[in-house]
Amino acid sequence: MLLSTFLAGVAAGAYVAGQLSEKASAPETALAIAAVLLAAGGFSRCLPPIVAFLKFKSIGYLFAVSGFFLIAALLGAAFPLLCRLAIPPGTLAGRGVSLIYVANIIGSAAGSLLIGFVLFHYAGLRAISSI
Repeated sequence: MLLSTFLAGVAAGAYVAGQLSEKASAPETALAIAAVLLAAGGFSRCLPPIVAFLKFKSIGYLFAVSGFFLIAALLGAAFPLLCRLAIPPGTLAGRGVSLIYVANIIGSAAGSLLIGFVLFHYAGLRAISSI
């Protein structure tokens, strides 16, 4: 359920951002990227305590789904905005999008490996959670 909620949020955010980015200028697009990432980061900090509170009160997971959806939509909106800002329209646009996807995948894999194998070894769960 979490995966389907997350993917639906990413798709919804990408769709809305794609529609809105067609009319925005470059400075407006850059501001929108900063705004959606800031909002996603700020709201994602509140989500674990909300889920814990719902679990404590024996309230079902479905009440927290909207929070996961919102965060995923905000994160999903960042990619089309970034592509709009970084890739000029034309015949090479597909290649530019694919390069951004590759960079995203490499960064995600490297971050997971770095945290999972290096930071956990040296810092431990408590220090990483504090960071």
